[in-house]
Amino acid sequence: MATENKKYLPFLSMFLAPGLTWISVNGWESDSTSTLELSRLIPRIPGACPNLRLLEVKYDPDQSTSLEKLVDALSRSLFSLPRLTSIYTSIPLGAGTLENLGAHPSIRTLNLSLGPYHFRRDLTPTIMYSHLASVHVVTEDIGPLTELFTSCSSAPLHSISISLRRMESTAAMQRFLSALCSNPEHRMRQTLKSLCVHLRDVSDRRHHSDDRVGLLIRPALVFRRMMEFSWPSAYPFSDFDDATVLALSHAWPRLVNFHLMDPLEHDGSFPSHMPTASLHALQYLGQRCRRLSSLKIPIEARATDIAGFEYSLSQSKLSSLHMVNSSIHLDTSDDLAIVARYLDDLFPSFDPRFLVPRRPSLSEWERMWQR
Repeated sequence: MATENKKYLPFLSMFLAPGLTWISVNGWESDSTSTLELSRLIPRIPGACPNLRLLEVKYDPDQSTSLEKLVDALSRSLFSLPRLTSIYTSIPLGAGTLENLGAHPSIRTLNLSLGPYHFRRDLTPTIMYSHLASVHVVTEDIGPLTELFTSCSSAPLHSISISLRRMESTAAMQRFLSALCSNPEHRMRQTLKSLCVHLRDVSDRRHHSDDRVGLLIRPALVFRRMMEFSWPSAYPFSDFDDATVLALSHAWPRLVNFHLMDPLEHDGSFPSHMPTASLHALQYLGQRCRRLSSLKIPIEARATDIAGFEYSLSQSKLSSLHMVNSSIHLDTSDDLAIVARYLDDLFPSFDPRFLVPRRPSLSEWERMWQR
């Protein structure tokens, strides 16, 4: 059952029935009347729809007096739907909901929007989210998710996507990565295929006084089934270099997308101290990660780095290469042609229009590729 028009709201309870397996409330205008009606409807769902498997409530509630009732109604109802597998909601969760849901017997997908939330480990069951496979959360604070992933070592997670409303400290992001990577008992070490973290507002570049904290990507190489890795350039990895890319190419041979920038980021928005790799790193990825389709990493390109490169038929499927925050150093008049030939040979399927380094200019690059 789906509804996108709030005028039907007073009549929705008439359609609740034991045979319903999914309910979607989406696109309603936020006002106090809708918030109140929803807070009355949601508590009826568990009793009327015991076989419900998917509940979607994409509704941004106004800050009315009914908001607290709506949050409480949703949080309580989720515990009373024993066959529920998927939750999609933009309504904030009440205190203790994220922890107590860990004992739910069938939850596989969490798609949530978190407001201010204090995660309490003392409320968590011994076994947390034993069937949880996918987590997509929009949040202002990475802290509750750090606590969540620390607590659910038995979850067979294959996809994690985090959208940050504001920039976190580097230390907070380090704690988040440690929660994912440091526990050898984590079941997700054998199951995780996608880890994506994004900044929703790329103009938010408030850097914090924690320069002593350096993020490391190497600990993430424990996830041997990784196919997609996306990380915002606001938090560069201090160990990103040729040796790390070589290790990564061995650890992640199934890799399809590897991005060290957000989709909405553009040149000029990157930290000036972002570590880079050389053209050799592209060779490691091209030869070992045969499924690689999209690559966005910082490169310092010099023709001298690929002296002696043996040109051969490449099997790489790469179609999108963004050398973000990168430079092609032109020591001689032939260097640009050498680099262009190297990339064309290594990645024969990619479109050079998407390769936009800081130097040389785009017009120079396009002219060289047309030769």
